[in-house]
Amino acid sequence: MFSAGRFGASALLPLLAARPPSLSPWRVAAFFTVSAVLRHADANAALMQFVSGWSSADLDEVKAFNARGFDVDSIPKNDLVVKYIRSRGPGGQNVNKVNSKADVRIVLGTVDWLPRFVIENLKRMEPNRINSAGEFFVQSDTMRTQSANYQACLERIAEMINEAARLPGETSDEQRKKVDQLKKAQNERRIQEKKRRASIKSARRRRDDD
Repeated sequence: MFSAGRFGASALLPLLAARPPSLSPWRVAAFFTVSAVLRHADANAALMQFVSGWSSADLDEVKAFNARGFDVDSIPKNDLVVKYIRSRGPGGQNVNKVNSKADVRIVLGTVDWLPRFVIENLKRMEPNRINSAGEFFVQSDTMRTQSANYQACLERIAEMINEAARLPGETSDEQRKKVDQLKKAQNERRIQEKKRRASIKSARRRRDDD
């Protein structure tokens, strides 16, 4: 019998994919549940290996960072490189005409407000968000305005920093709560934006009917 402990979680994924389950709902659910568990096990193993290369002093610094908490307000705005470009996202007649897409960057080499562990773990976890200049970047064009897209970028940055600060088996209730709050804020912002767009469309239809 195969075991994740003996062969590694990633070794089992091709076996699952090679023999997909039948289409019965419970088998499909079980298949994706097992796949998710194995991927989570791989992620934890990679994190454990990463953590093993750091000193106890470095890890204590991360613990203190987590104890203080980190959210959008904790991000030094003067250290951000912000620009706005033309959006292909929501915007009605403004799409491709107004620079509403937000591009927010942090030059990681100059950051002194994050533990070195968090910076290096962020690079490990989000390699596609680090460019050749060492900038960590996040973009958003899901909202209609510059300010809303900028705020969405900040929320995403704070969320990823909190994830990068997580230590194995030590995700505090406070840290998890903070990440959940950031995700909830993003979802609420999207819902409000959808409602606003629906209201505008409804008003336009009423004018057309008149």
